[in-house]
Amino acid sequence: MARRQGNSLCLLASLPLCLLAACNSPTDSVIPDAPEFASPIVGRPLEEVFYGAYLDQGGRDYNCGGKYYARHRGTDILLRNFRVQDSGVTVVAAADGQVSVVHDGEPDRNATQDSDSDWNVVHLIHPGGHTSVYGHLRRGSILVTPGQAVTAGTPLGLVGSSGFSNWPHLHFEVRRGSVAIDPWKGPCQPGISLWQAQLPYQNAFRVLDAGVRDGPIGGQPELLERPPDSPAITGSGGVLSFWVELYNIRAELLRAELRNPAGAVVQSVDHQNFLTFSAVFALATYPVTPDLPAGKWRAVFLMRALGSPVTTEISSLEFTLTPGVALRSLGTRTPPRPTLQLFAPGGDTR
Repeated sequence: MARRQGNSLCLLASLPLCLLAACNSPTDSVIPDAPEFASPIVGRPLEEVFYGAYLDQGGRDYNCGGKYYARHRGTDILLRNFRVQDSGVTVVAAADGQVSVVHDGEPDRNATQDSDSDWNVVHLIHPGGHTSVYGHLRRGSILVTPGQAVTAGTPLGLVGSSGFSNWPHLHFEVRRGSVAIDPWKGPCQPGISLWQAQLPYQNAFRVLDAGVRDGPIGGQPELLERPPDSPAITGSGGVLSFWVELYNIRAELLRAELRNPAGAVVQSVDHQNFLTFSAVFALATYPVTPDLPAGKWRAVFLMRALGSPVTTEISSLEFTLTPGVALRSLGTRTPPRPTLQLFAPGGDTR
């Protein structure tokens, strides 16, 4: 069966986190004998797996949106954190085919990107000269061998974070020859979808997780391990940390507040233009000083969406503050200022 993929024009875009890149899709071309793809991952979208960047259509994604990064050749399907990775999320063949490439044995828990590292990956050959690629797999999880025939739904391995990756995810890519093609159909990718049942555009905002910690948190590597919540905040490290994991936030303002037992805002810090096309951690760090009263406190995140005049609470956690001896020993030292940082998946062009 031949499939026609319509014109795809490269445009200049000024979307956040996006750069201009060349069009990756063939223009006004027939795709002969293209397979119909089922989901390459076992998991419920928006509940267990989260679609991040799509293929770069020259400064936009297939839906003319900003869920892409420059020169990205496939679709990234993310897990929430390494705890979910450890539970074992299965990657399956998206269509009938034959295994052509298998590479395994690389570290699979990367939280920072190293351009010299290789990934664990499986390639399948399909009719019409098509190939599907399943990258960043978990070390030792690959279940197939080169030359093996597989049917759609055959387990290939587990999701990991191997290679040039800083977040556990599956990179799924479709190629015709050496050219990456986009299986998604949309206003910037007209024609026929290569999916058996194409999912809606994954662009809805959602809060995925949140936590509070007595002391500092060491950035994205520690957040991806899902740091355990502290039952009480003593301030022994001089600070408390409150974090939230968000999906598809497009906000003019993200605000983190620390509220005392009476509900008054004691500390607050803002981040302007908090925009992502994917999952992201927001990490607020507040100084804990000897003058703060013991009791039930709340850490709160609020956002003002693009074009909205209203600032809305999106996440709140209650905790017990019980300042201890170590906190009082800080004496008259000047406490650090509250900070608000973001940590997001990086681009993957390999």
